[in-house]
Amino acid sequence: MATAVSNNSNTANNPMSSINNVNAPLAGYNLPGVLHYLQMEWRRTERERNEWDIERADLKAKVTLLDGEKKALENTKNDLLLRIKMLEFSLKQERSKFIQLQQKTNANEPSTHTPPISKNESSPIPSNDSPQPTQPTVPNQGSLLNFSKGSGHIRSKEILKKYLIEVGHLPSTSTPIPPNSAAFRMDSPQIEEHNGVSHEAAERLVTPPSKPASPPPKAEPVTRQINTINRNEVKEELFSSSTSEESIKNEINKENVDTMNANDDSSNSLTIKRHNRKPSNPVKTTTNKDADNSQTKTKKALEPNNYATKVLEIKNIIFPLNLLYSHMDSVRALEFHHSQAGLISGSEDCTAKLWNIAFSTRTSDLEPVFTYRGHTGAVTSVAISTDGEVCYTGSVDSTLRAWKLLSLNTDTYGKYDHSTRLHTYVGHSDIIWEIKLHPLQNQYHMIASSSSDGTVKLWDTNATSRSLLSTIWAWGTGSPEYAQTQQQLSQNPTSISWVNTQTSQLAIAYQDSKVRICDIETGQIMLVLESDETYDGTPNTQINKIVCHPTMPMLISGHEDGHVRCFDIKSGKCTEKLNTGSVPISSLDISPDGLIVVWTDHNSSAQWCNLTTKSVFQTLSPHGKKYDEGIWSVRFHPTLDYMATGGADSTIKLYES
Repeated sequence: MATAVSNNSNTANNPMSSINNVNAPLAGYNLPGVLHYLQMEWRRTERERNEWDIERADLKAKVTLLDGEKKALENTKNDLLLRIKMLEFSLKQERSKFIQLQQKTNANEPSTHTPPISKNESSPIPSNDSPQPTQPTVPNQGSLLNFSKGSGHIRSKEILKKYLIEVGHLPSTSTPIPPNSAAFRMDSPQIEEHNGVSHEAAERLVTPPSKPASPPPKAEPVTRQINTINRNEVKEELFSSSTSEESIKNEINKENVDTMNANDDSSNSLTIKRHNRKPSNPVKTTTNKDADNSQTKTKKALEPNNYATKVLEIKNIIFPLNLLYSHMDSVRALEFHHSQAGLISGSEDCTAKLWNIAFSTRTSDLEPVFTYRGHTGAVTSVAISTDGEVCYTGSVDSTLRAWKLLSLNTDTYGKYDHSTRLHTYVGHSDIIWEIKLHPLQNQYHMIASSSSDGTVKLWDTNATSRSLLSTIWAWGTGSPEYAQTQQQLSQNPTSISWVNTQTSQLAIAYQDSKVRICDIETGQIMLVLESDETYDGTPNTQINKIVCHPTMPMLISGHEDGHVRCFDIKSGKCTEKLNTGSVPISSLDISPDGLIVVWTDHNSSAQWCNLTTKSVFQTLSPHGKKYDEGIWSVRFHPTLDYMATGGADSTIKLYES
């Protein structure tokens, strides 16, 4: 107690000691440290404030941009509304003109109409006392807007004839008109038809007469006769003939629709000339006495077994049929079903899609029947077995996959079938650019694949094994020690094609612009084509695509520098140069009959060339470009009249011939 009392007395007597005890915890702070702390906090605050200012400025810029886009869309909307109003006004004007013109036509109809001639027999022109026949019915095209666009071509001919009668260029009597006059060509009732085929469609098969024929008597109508074509002349031009009656009739009917136009001058400028060859037989005008003979000869000339009909296959115009939308990226590869209206497409979106094009029309929107998923890279090539049971896909992921080919009647929106995956061929170490099934799959159960690893591999397609058969390098199937030069070790294959005339040979194109013919049984290089004529040592002149003719020892190559050349596989010599452009050729294909070759380039252009005359007869630009890419693939259907192109715009264009 004495000690405690003494301590309390000391504390009470010394107040400074208590102050020192209170300030003891603040002994670690000093003035420089406090100033440094304040400076750091100030800098952090300023940095955050600057970041906030920058973010606010960015948001203001975005708001301004969105306001500008909104105003631009509003201006576009107003402009479109104005155009719609202008079109509505124009439509009203056209309707009023049409009504007035129809009233005038009805007023003048009893004295100006010429009776039509029957298809089966020719009847004399009735007199003025006989009752006038009714106007020919015009197919309903939907509205008067279709009429103003040219759909009502029959009505246009009638209206134009009334105009000519009014201005005095066409007599209003029923006197027959010479067949060489323009008015005769525009007077559709005066043209007799045989088997549903108009003479306007068959007129290109004959040469116009050197002198106008004398007009027939007044009481007998005017007809046209198609003389038969010399069979020997046709045999000289045709080296392949496989035609069906339906295809010929459909082709002539299409041409008949294309050539019908009211104005003769405009029809001559718009009609596509489908056949350049014209026989030397002239057009003859016959009377009613020879009408039956004319019909007999015309029917004979249009029979499917006659050689004259086979002229139609020499130059077929390709008609666009439909546009398929479903892929999300460039369509790299296409392949048709061998016997059905089916199509497989491979794309850079890592998928392959199955299409049923049997009911494809110019107005239908098709959806893929099934989508094959499994690749981790772009699908660069596709193939379908001849039995229609299996399809194959090659990809950037270095794998070759086999899939079960589903029925074309599969539910489009059904559940995904995982059993479609059959096998994955693993062996390549780089991108697989192209795969090709052997054309005789009953004898050779194999598929070839070319890759950027410098090899071409042959795989067994037999369901029981599915193994690697052999590997082909630029020097053959031997080991790298057999390479003649170091340059051959660095060459990568760019395209492959089976030689149809020698089923044991495979044509391989390399980056050095050389095509080597390899025997798959011996593994030896049998021939090297002289295809490096313009090769300059850079990829700018390499070969991008090769394809072998289906029936002849011919190979066609498409080069990066725009050249398309034909080679004789037996001698290795270049026999023809089909194209010498500068746009890179991306794809090639030959029609199943071997008459037409088509190539595409990265300028979004497709060109069709007749292998008989070695001349291009049609050029189309069906796809849009994506950067410097245009059309990636083109294929003919092996048995049906279909063709397809796949573009960098992620669409597929269908055609019919």
